[in-house]
Amino acid sequence: MSRCPKCEHLPPLDNLPSLKSLTLDNFNSLNYISDEMAESSSFSSPSTTFFPSLKILQLFDCPNLKGWWRTCRDAELVPQFPCLSNLTIRNCPNLTLMPTFPSLDMKLYLSNANIRPLHQTLKMKIMTATASTLPSTSSSVTAPFSKLKTLRLEEIEDLLSLPEEWMQSLISLENLTVSNLSNLVSLPRELQYVTTLRRLQIWSCSNLTALSDWMGNLTSLEYLDIDNCRKLESLPKVMRQITTLQRLIINDCPHLSERCGHDMAADWPNISHIPYIMIDRHQIQERGRYLLEEEGDSSASTEVQL
Repeated sequence: MSRCPKCEHLPPLDNLPSLKSLTLDNFNSLNYISDEMAESSSFSSPSTTFFPSLKILQLFDCPNLKGWWRTCRDAELVPQFPCLSNLTIRNCPNLTLMPTFPSLDMKLYLSNANIRPLHQTLKMKIMTATASTLPSTSSSVTAPFSKLKTLRLEEIEDLLSLPEEWMQSLISLENLTVSNLSNLVSLPRELQYVTTLRRLQIWSCSNLTALSDWMGNLTSLEYLDIDNCRKLESLPKVMRQITTLQRLIINDCPHLSERCGHDMAADWPNISHIPYIMIDRHQIQERGRYLLEEEGDSSASTEVQL
């Protein structure tokens, strides 16, 4: 559903048991997705599952959206999406209360969004850990996001760092993008334990000053892209330990460009093993072959001919 600027609330969509994908786009007046009180919604019945088939949920450009329900007496008792796989929330900065989403296994993309629903879902880890000590609890219960493959966070003003307890659960994560997080000063140390990570993109984090030595523990990392991080001063020496790294792309990072831009630069010994290197949109190395040397030889030959 798209471009309904006067719509303020929707009917109880959880009454559609076969609904697999839901997109709300450009609902400028939408305050709540359902006008019903949470206590009277279908999830209050133990025999009914809340959105039993929903796999994909996308919320775009709903600037006045505050919550899933107009009335909810206890935010700790909200239902969860039982099989949600892919969640995108973009330009919904006031959305603070919604069903939790611990089952995500494909993608979580938050852009200009409130961080509270994420923290609410993370709390489920504590409840799961407590419940797991009970004899009647099924052993198949897993922590939130333990199967998540792709995570993208951007333009979240109140995010000072990635939640440490969250990093410990991301045991399947392969793709991580952090973008336009102006308050982010460092990546969390716990990220080093996400050894499944293959692709890391760091874009426009204006106060990020350093990458730590623990990056050497990212033993599956294949792709590193750093863009517009102007305070980032250098790459750690342990970069040479990441033998899986196939591509390094650095754009608009003046300190890094100076330290990585050619084979005599300070950080070159730490990255020279990477087959593909691009600095400020210029290809420096391709398939392990240093290209600037060839350009220099070509220039020298031209000068001799003159």
